[in-house]
Amino acid sequence: MGFFGMLFDNGEIVGKCFLCDSPLRKFEAEQLADSNYICKTCVAEKGIDLINKDSAGKHLNTTENVLEQIKKNGFAMPDQFKPSKRVPGNDCTSCAYLEIDEPRRLFNLPYVVSRFLAKNKAFERIHPFEDLVDFQLIDDGTEIIDGNSIVGAALGALTFGGAGGIIGSGLRDKKVTKECNKLEIKVVLNDISNPVEYINLIDFPVERSEPLFDSMYANAQECLSLLAIILKQNQEQAKKQIPTSTADNTDAIVEQIRKYKSLLDDGIITQDEFNAKKKQLLGL
Repeated sequence: MGFFGMLFDNGEIVGKCFLCDSPLRKFEAEQLADSNYICKTCVAEKGIDLINKDSAGKHLNTTENVLEQIKKNGFAMPDQFKPSKRVPGNDCTSCAYLEIDEPRRLFNLPYVVSRFLAKNKAFERIHPFEDLVDFQLIDDGTEIIDGNSIVGAALGALTFGGAGGIIGSGLRDKKVTKECNKLEIKVVLNDISNPVEYINLIDFPVERSEPLFDSMYANAQECLSLLAIILKQNQEQAKKQIPTSTADNTDAIVEQIRKYKSLLDDGIITQDEFNAKKKQLLGL
């Protein structure tokens, strides 16, 4: 939940967003003409226009109309990307900082460009987990932490659902200045045409003692934790794909032949059966 969301949270859940399945409080939700709800975060991220209302202020847009807009705008449909985990923006009308679609092993770095006297322009940056190479937290131009340095035994078997506290709050102790002018996460990708993307958390002066900075740093920690889990999964997957060495294969074959020879000596299998199995193991 963003900083302003914490200020105005009334705790009442009115429904779920039909796009992302997020439970919604009243101030976070828009109710469509067919009674479905959509969250304001999805509205911002997908560039959805909900200006059609009747004289009583109720939406005339339907679920079908919203899906048509998403397709027209060139964004991923719900059957292509649906966030199972989201680090929300600083308020309910902002796009998220990071989204995870765990079943499809995809992550999204959405952002919106504000335009003067024109509708804001939304963008999706969806990547497969395997494309994540590294990441760094950068505070006023100084690298505070590197992704590969924190991916290790400390992560254990944590899942995306419990990722929020992996990266400790002690990180902020590495900066002693009273004010932060820029806080961002550099995401390194396995993509020659687009090797680096950024998650921008702060791009204006904020006192480090302010609640807003605490909120932004908490968002940074959660993003780092989620990215660390993806990176760890990538490393574990890579280890599984490393082919067994020739020496290891040879030792395994010899051990198998010895086992069948023992069965032959004990009279459990015949000489012909042993010879056939031996040829099979040796690839003859």
